[in-house]
Amino acid sequence: MNTVNLDELKQLLAQTEPAKRKFAAAQFYRHRLGWLPHPLHGPNDKNVNAKARGKKPRRKGWKTWTANQVTDTLVAEWFADGAEDNVGIVVQAPHCIVDLDSKADNGESVRRWLGRQPHLAAVPRERTAGGAHLHFTCSDLPPITKNGEPYNSALVQELTANVTAEFFFGGQNLVVAPSLHVTGNTYEWEVGGSIPTVKWQELKQWFGFRLPDEAEPAQAHARRHPGRPRKEPPWWVRYRGDLRSVDLVAVVKILGLGAQVIDADQGKHSIECPWRSEHSNSEEPWRASDTSTTIFCKDDGMNFPAFKCLHAHCANRSLEHLLELAERHSPGVVDRNCKFERAWRPNQRSRDGRPRVPLPHIGRPDSVFAAEIGNVLGPKAVWFRKGPFVVMIRDEHEGESSRG
Repeated sequence: MNTVNLDELKQLLAQTEPAKRKFAAAQFYRHRLGWLPHPLHGPNDKNVNAKARGKKPRRKGWKTWTANQVTDTLVAEWFADGAEDNVGIVVQAPHCIVDLDSKADNGESVRRWLGRQPHLAAVPRERTAGGAHLHFTCSDLPPITKNGEPYNSALVQELTANVTAEFFFGGQNLVVAPSLHVTGNTYEWEVGGSIPTVKWQELKQWFGFRLPDEAEPAQAHARRHPGRPRKEPPWWVRYRGDLRSVDLVAVVKILGLGAQVIDADQGKHSIECPWRSEHSNSEEPWRASDTSTTIFCKDDGMNFPAFKCLHAHCANRSLEHLLELAERHSPGVVDRNCKFERAWRPNQRSRDGRPRVPLPHIGRPDSVFAAEIGNVLGPKAVWFRKGPFVVMIRDEHEGESSRG
């Protein structure tokens, strides 16, 4: 009951006509996971204010509903007729959710942050318009109160200048896939598997959450010095491979997306968009002649390849998202298909075959650098030039006299 079988869910939705996919998902949540689905006002419902559209519960009394009250008959009444309502769940302890948001850049900062958190890689996750939902079970979650009264809002914590974490716990409402956001983006599952059981202390350590009555750490009161916000590292640092050398055609073929050459000189290929289920023409079979989704992979050693889909739902998707999807499908596939490595490792060679030796830095003195250079040059060269002189390098031990 605590495993999100992503293959089963995707197959279920693929076999269901679009108008009834929310009903199919709600039934999956109820029967496979034991969750309590309920209807939310749709993203275009003008009967609620703009901020509440897509996420405000439609029925009263939802906070106190039980599994016996949310019956198959009710779920069918809410969703089976293809209504535009979104799907929400009533969170039940010990189930809890961390909602990561970076709305300003449509979740880009969230995805970069997650890329630097390997301990969270296998946590079941939904992709949202502004980031991601991570699902946990917390075995020792303390009562969440403020001044002795139940606290009814999500806990909020700023992780970086761009990323915010919200903690949803028992008795709260959460929008879930395949609901539609007001921006037009569809909530979708991107990582399945067993929902991990974690300790409250771990959630505090990973996300910085505090109970409402807990004192803020001293540094929170410290004066924030003016200056530039911390710069997030670029997304491609998560890969050891040099992405300028990645065989993108091989990667998309592993994903089963095809790759039909359009222009060999430009390295342009048509592919099936991995997010085609979101397209307005998703019911039509894909054809290799469809050039609305393309990749550009000219092997010039100078530029990254590129991904472009002309459909509105994919307007903000790029090479970063395509490779991220490939990694979820087959971990390590990107690095395996790079001809060259970006990150250094011992005995590595450059593009032209020369050994790569890191320069001296803190913790790596000149003597270590010189010794490694000597080991590289020693077997291949004897005579060297120092200024106007031709010299030979040899070991000289202390006390040994110089020879002319």
